[in-house]
This record gives sequence, structure tokens and C-alpha cells, in this order.
Amino acid sequence: MGLLQSSGISYFDCFDVAAKMAMDEINANGGIGGKDLEIVFATGVTDSTECKQRFTELKEKGCIAIYPMVDDSYGPAAAQWASENKTPVFGAGNTSTAMSIENYSDYMFFCCINAWGATKVWADQAVKNRGYKNFMYVGTDGAATIDAENFFLMEAQKIDPSFRELASYRMAADDSDFSTVMATILSSNPSPDMILQQGGGVNIISFTQTANLYNMYDICEIWNDLATMPPIVEALVEAGEYPYGHMYGVTAFPYWLNEFKWFVEEFNATAQEMFPDRKVYPSEGALGIYWAFKSLQQACNDCIAAGKDFTNSDELAAALANVRWTDDAGEHYYRDFDHQLMFDVWFNDTVDGGSEYDNYPIGGNMVRYTAEEYLPTREEMEEYAISKGFTNRF
Repeated sequence: MGLLQSSGISYFDCFDVAAKMAMDEINANGGIGGKDLEIVFATGVTDSTECKQRFTELKEKGCIAIYPMVDDSYGPAAAQWASENKTPVFGAGNTSTAMSIENYSDYMFFCCINAWGATKVWADQAVKNRGYKNFMYVGTDGAATIDAENFFLMEAQKIDPSFRELASYRMAADDSDFSTVMATILSSNPSPDMILQQGGGVNIISFTQTANLYNMYDICEIWNDLATMPPIVEALVEAGEYPYGHMYGVTAFPYWLNEFKWFVEEFNATAQEMFPDRKVYPSEGALGIYWAFKSLQQACNDCIAAGKDFTNSDELAAALANVRWTDDAGEHYYRDFDHQLMFDVWFNDTVDGGSEYDNYPIGGNMVRYTAEEYLPTREEMEEYAISKGFTNRF
């Protein structure tokens, strides 16, 4: 299920491509119990209530699981619906504690970057390795983006208790005027060592363009999880405004590495078939969809092999909790206490990919982190849950 909005049309197209790519691969390899998998697409979500309504419509059509490509603000509603309707839902977008703790559901499975986990990578690189002393936050006010802000400060202070946040600027996802924010950043005393920027679409594009205009990179760099995501940075690259070397990222999809060439090639072939008149670029969210469908196929076939009914939500959810496979991004399985899919991530700065990658940014000075290294542990999550009053979560 996808969200349509003017600032992200090409980005959401990549999810449709990934879904079809996964479906074609599954059906070419035996499908589900020898029958082809069918995908039902739904769009038109404008708020959390409509999000739940679309979910219900899909369930009534006979869908056995739902992958919602909706923005961060809908994550809690998706988790609530999964619990209320006891139907497997794959979490799109970054995993937040609003979904994994506050609204945890046994029927929710997360296939994209864990917001808390990303902050551990940033803290390791910015504070431990570079000795940064402070940061400013500029981003949207969503569940995962605010997790990123709060947990980055917490993880950084575990390394250096004196590390501090100088300012926080929370914007709407479609805000495009950052001139006042930029003027404040540039006049700050002390100057920030880094900007933690969170929020895709127009938000990151407009902020980066403003940073270029005001020469912000003379004092600090931008850190986020979107630095090398082609559908997000597309407008910056095409306008010649991408700040190579001044943006640092963490990604689960370093598409320029040989390990991921197969995915890029299959994605591009499917995209050309679906959108012959324009280029649609893959993203790590598209890879997350692929992982979701792969786990769904395995769970369904495991149910069949065990003589169980995969159309029974309880049977399917239990099977999903036990799937396991390995590829070039590590060993994959859903953790039993938060249903976060295990996969490795890479930290990198950015360099011009040159003609081979249409001058899109690729990673330089890369550092790989295994899931065990960067994800919050059960003990850390339990301690945090208790501190927030969710004493029965674990």
C-alpha cells in the first residue's frame, strides 16, 4: 500500500517496482505452494484513519499480509491496526520505538533501518572516532526521526557525557524555507560540529540547497540516513547541488558494491518494464520490500510443509517469526523481542560516483556494522521501556 504525494512520487514508484520484482522472482521459483503470488496495490492515504481504512479494505479482499509504504507519521497507526486485526504487517520506513515498544504488535515485522540502531553508528563515528562535542537537529517531527534525535544524544553521551545538543528545529515534511534556521545555525556560538538531518523528500532537498547557498559546510557537515539514496537525492544531483564530501550517511543498501549489483540489475529491468518513459531508481526501502516478500514466501511454504494454513494470520505470523536466510547483507531473521529484521549496515562519507553511476553519490571510507553491533539489545530496550512507563512491554 503506497502513499501518493507530490514531493515523493518517484520515491514511491520505486516501491511498486520492488514489489513486482519480488513477485516475479517468487512466482518464477514456485510461488506459494505452487501457486502464483498476487499483489494488490492501494493508494490514497492522507491521514492515520484513512491508513487503517485502506488496511481493512485490503484484508477484506483476502490479502494475507500488508506492506504499507507510508511516511513515518503513520507507523504507530499501522502497528495498532496489526494488533487490532491480527494480520501480519511489514513495517515500511525506519523502525521507531513508537512501533517496537509503545505500540508493539506480534503481527508487525520491520524490514528497514532501525532508528535507534542508526544512532549507535553515528555516535560511534562522530563522537568516538571524530571527537565531536555537539550537534544540531534539523528534521521532521515523526516517530522515527525524533527517535533518531533523542537516541543519538543518549548514545553519544554514553561515549562522552559532556556531548550536547545545541538546538532542535522540527519541521513539517513539506517545509521548504530553511533561511531562518540556516541563519541561526551560522550565528550559533559555539558552532555545531554536525547537523543531524532527518526527513526525506522536499525537506532534505530544500535544507541542502539552503546549506549550499549559505556556505554552511565551512563550519559543519550533514549526517543522515539518506545520503546515498538515489530517489531522495535525485533532485540535488540533477541540479548540480549535491554536496559531495559534506554529507555522511548510514545505509543498508550500498548499491555501488558488487554484493548488490544483482539487485540493481533486476530492479532496473523491472523498472524499465513498468516505466519505459523515465528512470526509476532503487532505494534501501525497495530492498526492504524484497526482504519482506522473501520472508513471506518462506513463511508460507514453511506453513504448507508443516500442514498449517498460511491464510490463518496466527499461523503465518508464527512462521514469519522463524524464517532465516543469509545473503551478502548478513544473516537475516526477525528478532524474537521486537521483530526487527537482522541485516548489516554501512557508514560512509560521500563521493561523486562519476559516469558509471550518473554522478549520484556513492560511499567512501566505508565502515560495515553487523546487526549485532548496531542494534539496541533487549536489555537496552527494556530499560528504556520501563523509563517511559511501559513496564509490561517485556
